[in-house]
Amino acid sequence: MKISSIQEADAVFDRFAVVQARISAVKADLKDRIAKMKSDAEAALSADVAIAAELETALREFCEAEENRPYFANPRKRKCENGSYGLQTSTEVATDRDFDADAETRRIGTELCKRSVKPDLTLIKDALINGEDIHGARLEVKECFKYSLRGN
Repeated sequence: MKISSIQEADAVFDRFAVVQARISAVKADLKDRIAKMKSDAEAALSADVAIAAELETALREFCEAEENRPYFANPRKRKCENGSYGLQTSTEVATDRDFDADAETRRIGTELCKRSVKPDLTLIKDALINGEDIHGARLEVKECFKYSLRGN
């Protein structure tokens, strides 16, 4: 569609506003229906969620109890009709309060930190507006299409 006059542009915008209003109404209705479905599902499942949490806690306590460890020595998990449960070994890093990753990086010669440098365009813009000369950065003035719809 090509617009060739300001009157046509006004008419296209008015049509666009009506279509956008229909789209917004359908999306709002859908959002409300989804929220209601989620609420209904959570209410319907609340008893099962509570039972599942209780059963999981009981299983965890049984598996982690020292006197039951022999049941989970070899194999570590017990297979049942509906899956398996048991113990799994995992490794986590714990650091002391005074841990200094930069100092340890220098000491062992291996990088222990993720580092990234990302330009902050807001800070760069502020500096340029304040008259700073920043090599490789400049302010560009652009025009862009903008609209506002009544009721939004």
